[in-house]
Amino acid sequence: FTVLPKFDGAMLILFGLFMLASLKIPWLNYEKRLSPSLGKTSSTLRSFFIGSFFSLAWTPCVGPILASILALAMSTETAPQGAALMAAYSLGLGIPFLIIAVALDSVLPLLKGMNRYSIPIYAVSGVLLIGIGVLIVMNRLNILSSL
Repeated sequence: FTVLPKFDGAMLILFGLFMLASLKIPWLNYEKRLSPSLGKTSSTLRSFFIGSFFSLAWTPCVGPILASILALAMSTETAPQGAALMAAYSLGLGIPFLIIAVALDSVLPLLKGMNRYSIPIYAVSGVLLIGIGVLIVMNRLNILSSL
């Protein structure tokens, strides 16, 4: 299993490079929007389909980070450590959605204002992935525990 951490680190570096490259290469970072007619009624089935399409649309956004967390979880020493990483990722992804859902009316202007910072946030995320990947490849990830 000594090859596995090196592979995981290399994957993190590649995902970080992909995130940074997608800022400059348009075909790596594009979106397609559909404008369906909005009906007057809502239903459970309609909500299910909207949620399903939303998750499909977010796959490219969440994919590199999720794959990185899965790689880190896979290379931990014990299953509970890997489960803790996945739980932290899940909470970090889910809690903001729950907060926004509860306070949508008051949070919407703030979210629109944060949109201008999305590129720097994406770039910093890519750099952090590369940094963590380099630490894993060099077997120096323990350096973070001393901070």
